[in-house]
Amino acid sequence: MHAIEIYLNIYRNDLLEDDSLHIMYDYAHEDLHKDEDIITLIGVEPE
Repeated sequence: MHAIEIYLNIYRNDLLEDDSLHIMYDYAHEDLHKDEDIITLIGVEPE
């Protein structure tokens, strides 16, 4: 989660501009894709 937070702090604006914030789920292990903390951190649910 810490790595995702750092990545979001650096690239959130670029990801939002491209409407691709959902790609952050690629960085989390698939077992965490339904984890509420990950969903809250990233701010969108996986497609």
